[in-house]
Amino acid sequence: VSDIIWFFGSRYMEYQAEGFKRAKEERQSLELRLAQVLAAKQGQSDAAQDKVIQVTEQRLRDLNYKISKMEQDYGV
Repeated sequence: VSDIIWFFGSRYMEYQAEGFKRAKEERQSLELRLAQVLAAKQGQSDAAQDKVIQVTEQRLRDLNYKISKMEQDYGV
């Protein structure tokens, strides 16, 4: 019985670690995308780009919260 518990426990931990890794990679991708959009916007006033910037910043804030929560919960 303890082998079964260990097996599922280790799989769950691997799943959580993979989620943490994916979140950090997504954060890096969003930061690069935001920098790209901001650089392209230089001196232009475009409502579509403003919306993209708003949405990307919100996703980045949500992801940063998720990552900080994971770091706090897992002691990373």
